[in-house]
Amino acid sequence: MEHLLVAIDQGETKTDVIVLKCSGEICAYVTDKDFRNSMANFDNNRYLFIYHSIQQAILEIHSSLDNVVYILAAMCGADWQEDFVNMQNTLAKTLLFPKEKIIIVNDCIAALRAGIPFRRDNDNYAVICAGTRLNCSLWSKDDMKYTYGRFINIEDHGAYAIGQHIWSGIIDSYNGFQSSTILEAKLLQFYNKKSLADLYASFTCNNIVFNPSKFAHLLVEAIKCNDKVSINIMNTIAHRWVQYIVRGLSKVALTHESKFTVILTGGVLQNYESPFIERIKYELKNYCPNATCVVASLKPVVG
Repeated sequence: MEHLLVAIDQGETKTDVIVLKCSGEICAYVTDKDFRNSMANFDNNRYLFIYHSIQQAILEIHSSLDNVVYILAAMCGADWQEDFVNMQNTLAKTLLFPKEKIIIVNDCIAALRAGIPFRRDNDNYAVICAGTRLNCSLWSKDDMKYTYGRFINIEDHGAYAIGQHIWSGIIDSYNGFQSSTILEAKLLQFYNKKSLADLYASFTCNNIVFNPSKFAHLLVEAIKCNDKVSINIMNTIAHRWVQYIVRGLSKVALTHESKFTVILTGGVLQNYESPFIERIKYELKNYCPNATCVVASLKPVVG
């Protein structure tokens, strides 16, 4: 059997695994999204998700891990050197695979590579990776790199942040601090509840787990209805996300006038492409007139 590579992209929502030949030909692709729905806790089960996905992918091509020469894993939460070591050791133990043949990177780096599969050495790049959480990275043509990792404020984290803003916007509207919003009706419909009080009671009594990322998609639905509160939420979030790129330029010796490409990727930006993408482009041009935005066409696992 020809030697194989295994590539992993794991975020809080799903794990993607591809098995490919060393020539680059993809042999199998597996995602654990359906399997994961039966398991509540990500942190306690993340390596089980990887094991399950790899075994399924290997089985599809009637092969085994004995034919795999390297495992390349892009992992959310791989931010400190200690994380890389711990993840490498745990994956090796879980998969019964040599740890020296496991390479760990932050999932943001894989997302950037997927957006620029044919990266040119004389170009500067940045990436906004917005999934359940958020990460941003910058990479200069002089090979200077900076990834925010743990220094992303919790209030800016991808679908989680969108959901939190939705909930806060609904409460503010309910209390008369701002105009009414269609988000309330959409959220009640999503959870099949008759009133906001009924829904709030279900959250606080733990009859329903309060997970803001679950209803983040409602924002785009409301924006399409020209809901003012929703548009303001989108504008606020887009501004904050762009600021991570703007404030990070100096860390890779770039300026506001530098030419660079921003890769937009992750479930939020790829699935909510309109109107979030246009707002991010607008915000970026206000600060960096020579920057260009590109929506990644490939899944991060390919990177």
